[in-house]
Amino acid sequence: MAEFVPVSGKRRAGGPLRQSAESRFWASHKVCGEVQLTGAATHVEFVPGGSELGVTAGARVVLWNGTASAPHRAVARFKDTAYSGSFKKDGRLLVAGGENGVVQLFELSSRAILRKFQGHASAVHSVKFSQDGLRVVSAGDDRTVRVWDIPTHECLTELHGHTDFVRAQARAPASAHLWATGCFDHQFRLFDLRQKKRRNLMQMDHAFPIADTLLLPGGTLAVTAGGEEVRIWDLVAGGKLLSRLRNHSKAVTALCLSSTASHLMSGGLDGLINIYNLETQRMEHSLAFPGQILSIDAAPDGMRIAAGLATGNAIVRIRAKSNQAGAEFRSALPAARGDGGADFRGWTLGRPKLTAQTASTPRLGSQRYFLRGPAELPYADDKVVKHKKKPKQNAWDAHLRNFEYAKALDACLTSRQPPAITVAVLEELMLRRGLLICLQGRSQSELLPVIRMLSAHLCDPMFSRTLLEVANLLLDLYAPMAFVSVPFREGLLKLHATVAKELATQRLMRKLQGSVEVLLQLRTVSSIAVSTAVALP
Repeated sequence: MAEFVPVSGKRRAGGPLRQSAESRFWASHKVCGEVQLTGAATHVEFVPGGSELGVTAGARVVLWNGTASAPHRAVARFKDTAYSGSFKKDGRLLVAGGENGVVQLFELSSRAILRKFQGHASAVHSVKFSQDGLRVVSAGDDRTVRVWDIPTHECLTELHGHTDFVRAQARAPASAHLWATGCFDHQFRLFDLRQKKRRNLMQMDHAFPIADTLLLPGGTLAVTAGGEEVRIWDLVAGGKLLSRLRNHSKAVTALCLSSTASHLMSGGLDGLINIYNLETQRMEHSLAFPGQILSIDAAPDGMRIAAGLATGNAIVRIRAKSNQAGAEFRSALPAARGDGGADFRGWTLGRPKLTAQTASTPRLGSQRYFLRGPAELPYADDKVVKHKKKPKQNAWDAHLRNFEYAKALDACLTSRQPPAITVAVLEELMLRRGLLICLQGRSQSELLPVIRMLSAHLCDPMFSRTLLEVANLLLDLYAPMAFVSVPFREGLLKLHATVAKELATQRLMRKLQGSVEVLLQLRTVSSIAVSTAVALP
């Protein structure tokens, strides 16, 4: 015969999963500053070697320390909208493109124009310094990528093959000659700037207009972002697709690496920055922002994350410093005896405090053996036997074990147990085919607690399926009693009112669901329109 299993109450769905250490680390980044600018914040980038953040918005590039209410200085010598304000490695020079197709080079301290590179026939949305800092590479909407020599002020070469707007480019950290571009024709291209023909070495199809791209420090992997996907490619394997990261609900607009280059960050129009572990290629955490994200960047010190929004806001999150007091306190505690440390409990019942001389196992029959007491600490080679107390059996379990089904239900109702316990007992009765035996032959006083329980919890989605079956069986058995017993009739009327109210609520919710579906469709259409507006010049 199988062993009796006690009834356990029905459990609701659990809460959120326990956060991992990595997720807690990224969640510790809290908003420390926000600034409102004129125009969309199309590019954010931390100044190398400093604490300032460069934000390209409208017709200027502003410098902001991340905490003040307003930027403290700005480069505003643009005739039209500025794009992609990028800094040289030493933080002394700034280069930016513009809507008029002119690329301008500034000295950051004086904000003076050092060079103007003219040659693009349309807007330049992406500008970067080369790895050696002697060249500037600009990508324009005229389907060309131009390499400019800073000392001679000349265009060294053009990278051909693009058939649509070029809005993304990346330099290779491991080489000063490899350059990657991402185009709205869905193609990722890799170039060698030393080749005379300037044809791409490699080309991969992202299947969506590419908004941003990266070359990882090892030089073997590339990342492209476009549509709702982030894709990782293996360059050594000839452009093999390694992974598709589909954690955004709207278009992905920006990419960046963490300070240690161990994590990839992606920002999108859904207002989220998703953080991926490059080793496992899985998302570890997500940071929410109050608007559509157009650009992101992580500070070299690993403490700050910045985002530029379509609303013109630039937001900086900073990581809270961990509290070392608890760790220092735990490290100062002596180790437990048996692991080579001291006995930090101080004393135990029945014997004095053990010292290094008296810490040996007591001899059988000795005085210390008989006085060791219940609080004697175990030694390293002792085997501790834990005594488990036998759990006390509940009243309804005892009745179920004796097949007393009516008494089992009455034990739950009279002791005012939570509804999860009562419903669990009813489900156990159904499994045993004893629900009819439990309900039939009841007096008026025994029926009223059942009616009250049904009226209180029949509309709970967690219990409704079980309680509806109980209510139907109860009405089949005792419907004629409603004409005789006034309290029973009042209980049934209350139950009827509860059901009628729930039905009215369900009808209202169905109407609301139809309205929400219409609004969601309109939002989807508007988001597509916004994505198209951001993608187009």
